[in-house]
This record gives sequence, structure tokens and C-alpha cells, in this order.
Amino acid sequence: MPIIALPLFASAVWSDPRWRGVGPFSLVVAGVVIAVVFLPPEPAEGYAIWTGPGSMADIVLIGSWQIVASRRLARLSKRPQSMG
Repeated sequence: MPIIALPLFASAVWSDPRWRGVGPFSLVVAGVVIAVVFLPPEPAEGYAIWTGPGSMADIVLIGSWQIVASRRLARLSKRPQSMG
């Protein structure tokens, strides 16, 4: 699902100045996740921990994106909102 969700999220926040940088970051993460998930796993023995869906790299990438997005949400929730 992140392969679909990250580009959709990027398109939703791309022109919002409050989310500056998160849109492009989301696209980059999506591209790297796609590469990691679809790399051919050729483990010497057992499961290749750095490629494939559910791999360590996949988990680290999605977790990193979640940290960035949650920190931005936390900062946005602390800003006073204008009554316009």
C-alpha cells in the first residue's frame, strides 16, 4: 500500500506551503520503496532481509517517512490558526 499511498499523499500536499518538502520527500521514498520491494532477492541462505516486501529496508523507509510526516503534523497543530 505505501507504493500507492506515498505518491497520492505527495500530490495532495505538493502545493501546500505548510507541507513544503514533504511532497517531494514522499515521492523519493516511494521510488526507493518500489526499488527495494521489486529487487530480485538472491539470498545466500534463507530470506534476504534487505529486499522484498516486508524487508528491513522497506520497514526503515516507511518508518522514516512516518516520523517525518508525524513531526510535521505535530508542528502544524501547535501553530495558531487564523480566523479568516
